[in-house]
Amino acid sequence: MAKTRTYIDRDFCRSLKATGVEQNYADSKLRGFAVRVSAEGTISFIQHYLKPGKTVKGKQQQGKLTVGHFPAIEAEAARVKALDDLKEAITKRDPVTVQQEKQAKRDAEALATSTRTIGWFIDKHFETWECAHAKTGKDRVQTLRASFKPYLDMPLVEFNVGHAEDWITTMHSVVVRHGKRKGLIGLANGTINRNLGILSCMFTLAWKKKFIAVHPLYRAGLHKPEPLRKRVLTLEEVQRLFDALYRAEEAARAKRDRGNARNLARGYPLLPDLRLVPYTSPMIPMVIWARETGERQQEMRLTKWSAVFLEAPRPFVIVEAETCKTEKERIVYLSAEAIHVLTLWRTQSTGEYVFPNRAGTGPIGTIRKAWKTILADAGVADFDWRDFRHDFASQMVMRGVPLKAVGDLLGHEDPKMTQRYATFAPDHLADTVARLDAGRTVSERTRLPLPLDLLGHEEPKVTQRYATFAPDHLADTLERLDAGRAVSERTRRSLPPQ
Repeated sequence: MAKTRTYIDRDFCRSLKATGVEQNYADSKLRGFAVRVSAEGTISFIQHYLKPGKTVKGKQQQGKLTVGHFPAIEAEAARVKALDDLKEAITKRDPVTVQQEKQAKRDAEALATSTRTIGWFIDKHFETWECAHAKTGKDRVQTLRASFKPYLDMPLVEFNVGHAEDWITTMHSVVVRHGKRKGLIGLANGTINRNLGILSCMFTLAWKKKFIAVHPLYRAGLHKPEPLRKRVLTLEEVQRLFDALYRAEEAARAKRDRGNARNLARGYPLLPDLRLVPYTSPMIPMVIWARETGERQQEMRLTKWSAVFLEAPRPFVIVEAETCKTEKERIVYLSAEAIHVLTLWRTQSTGEYVFPNRAGTGPIGTIRKAWKTILADAGVADFDWRDFRHDFASQMVMRGVPLKAVGDLLGHEDPKMTQRYATFAPDHLADTVARLDAGRTVSERTRLPLPLDLLGHEEPKVTQRYATFAPDHLADTLERLDAGRAVSERTRRSLPPQ
């Protein structure tokens, strides 16, 4: 124990110098508190105390505890900390043992933090939560693992915005291996934003579960996506597409005829004659249904016959909430083309689903391969199945249907979603302006609500206030598709021979 007593403060500590030997100074304010200067000049705060329950030759054994080092900790703060350590001695606990326990706890927390990696959290928490809250949860988790594979072994608390920026830079330089951009350099900004959104969702869950104290992607800026697609089928492309569909139908019937001829010659049972049914595959009904209603492929695949009402005065289909992307039930009215095709398809479709699988026990699987074959045969490039929605919306808008009605038919909640489908043909804009001159002279001054493209509104909601449309008019809106046309010849070609 130091014999020299003085008041230990900042000025006193600054005045201490190394002398080549150890120096000890006791505090005049707190008993047992002292400062020690090593031979090299290191200044340490020491707290002397009596070890509880330990005696040597009848005298209680003394101990000392290093509180901290100057200037990392000030004298007054060290004095307060020493008082806290003395409280442990009063409760019959050795301060050194308490300090060792605290250090062990900190080491355990550091070890737990290092093992709580991004991959660990995905496996233990996020995958279960995402699959329970999102219909595409399994696909989203798979995308997360594939996109951020280099970061799966990184602790949750270490990931920051800098890592996200590094990942974005890498994604802009990789060679795309799948999809429409196959062979190109760099992922699309929309894909990058979508993958970052999944990662942000994972960190939000980690923050809510208190695995991290700060969300690393909170308010992180996203990259501006590419311009939205505006792909519409031309009349020539429509003709080529249906020609390819019917060539595929005829090829399937000819193949079946050859097979039955061989079976007949060998005495084998004959397979059903495909010339006695309207369609050999669901491709034509699905294409016409998609083009005439704008339904999503997933909604069509999961539609059951119990939701199709062809006998109603105005035939319609109910898109159930479980199958709808927005998880809200809506009604889709059918045009004459769609009614005719579905009526024919119903005569040969088996099972509860409109488009069943081969066993008839569930919905049809993917049609990606068959669809790509048809597009290649038709010579139609850069056209995805989802572009049927844009094609349908463009037909409606160019027939004068208000945007609000188009949005209701497509199941959109945000007018901005409808606006990207509402592409006017250039000559149609001129015809729309000509409506201003109908029934008036040049001197007349009137204000008429115009479509969004003509008013120059950037925000669809500004135009939306003009687009008041009663729900019962939706069925009348579909009749515009049938105006001036009967059921097309390409559809009537599907009728079975009489």
